[in-house]
Amino acid sequence: MKHVQFIFAVCLFSLLFFNACRKKDEIIKTVDLTDDEVADVIEASLKTSTVGLSANIDDIAIWLAEGSGKTEATNEWTCNYMGDSTLNKSGSLFNTTYNYSLDYGYEVSCSNVPPIPNTFIVDCNTNGTYSNSRIESDDNSVGVFTITELLNPNSDYLLDGILTRTGSESHKTRNISFGSICTATLIDVAIDKTTYVINGGSAAVTLTAKNDAEIKNYTASVNFSGEGVAVVTINNQEYTIHLNQ
Repeated sequence: MKHVQFIFAVCLFSLLFFNACRKKDEIIKTVDLTDDEVADVIEASLKTSTVGLSANIDDIAIWLAEGSGKTEATNEWTCNYMGDSTLNKSGSLFNTTYNYSLDYGYEVSCSNVPPIPNTFIVDCNTNGTYSNSRIESDDNSVGVFTITELLNPNSDYLLDGILTRTGSESHKTRNISFGSICTATLIDVAIDKTTYVINGGSAAVTLTAKNDAEIKNYTASVNFSGEGVAVVTINNQEYTIHLNQ
């Protein structure tokens, strides 16, 4: 009898241990994020390796260079000029793998009298996935940008606009998942006219985390401090981002 009880106890323990391990491996859906997890999502919306804002500006820089005549281009800044482009970006950069498609539309707007080009307007739709050591995401973004200071002798273009990135995130550090809507309102983002590096400006960011039952909002500010560096501030805690990584 004792032998049977012992076997039963061993089996029960094994079953409980198996279930505990299985639950440990299950992904937990949550909207309660730490500051670090909020920063991860915001960082992804901005960096090159996750095909965020910096990657968009890399593409926009091509048309800025053509329009201002700094490369051998046939299209100078011409009033009402319009164009579009479809790109694919995939590969690995700084331990992040990514695969995205991007659709752009752009046009030149002019002042009325005299008709001088003064604004380059770009809209962009981005769809794809990325994965690194902290997070995996399947996301899409919509960006609408206006770039000014086209013909002025200033050393920087100025970009204003809104970038909204919607995704399904799996965060590896806590084995959690959540839906996200990250919206950045971009203010006077300075783009060097020679190097096309982000030199200044700011952004106000709202991140909405959601699952089937809950929604929670987080806010952050971004300061583009120059030479491709941005500082994200969340609850008085600062995170430094190298945008070109």
